Amino acid sequence: EIHGRTHNIWIAISLGNKFFTNENIEKFLRWALIHTKECILVLICDEINRFNIEVFDNRSSAASMRNALRLGEEKLIDIIKVISHLDKQDQKRVEVIRWKEISNSEIFDKRLKLVRDEYELNPKFREAIIEIIKKGRPDKVEKILSLSADKLNRLAEYVLSEIPLFVDAVFYKGVLYTAIPYPGVTKLDEMFIGLQNRTMFPELAEKLEIRNSELEIEPTLII
Repeated sequence: EIHGRTHNIWIAISLGNKFFTNENIEKFLRWALIHTKECILVLICDEINRFNIEVFDNRSSAASMRNALRLGEEKLIDIIKVISHLDKQDQKRVEVIRWKEISNSEIFDKRLKLVRDEYELNPKFREAIIEIIKKGRPDKVEKILSLSADKLNRLAEYVLSEIPLFVDAVFYKGVLYTAIPYPGVTKLDEMFIGLQNRTMFPELAEKLEIRNSELEIEPTLII
């Protein structure tokens, strides 16, 4: 499907992932331009990075938000420079947005409340989220193991905030984006796929009202 260009591709840029250097982002974009159906959406995951900053850097909530948004602005400038290296026609096919622009919707808010409630009320789901946190940051395992329950719950907000968006296709400015490549497959990716296919936490999946079944094409997670 990817080689057949049946999907519009969207790329999520995690500010905590050292893979996303300017050089790698350019390689990523050039690959995506070859394989996307029409255009590309680049999402800078800046606002949710405040949870990592708050816990790992021991900053206040307000200071963490300011820092996250500043890092997001810096990454936006970097990506704009990278896009300037592309052909003029290809530049027009790349849209760059920040977290707030895609998460500011009723369906996102509804899904976020559902996953937060599940985290509070379902011990198995909470355990799965904590395991995702530990496996997702091997460089911070000792730190994570020493966290208080309150700080661990705060860190979990990062993952909980991702689920409402990444379990489904993304619709932005009249374009439907149904494939998301990412460097490596994690336990979080496994949860996204499990929720999409109703093989993990099927009751939660039903409540999330994942629309990909109505689109006749499933969002694809690839390496």
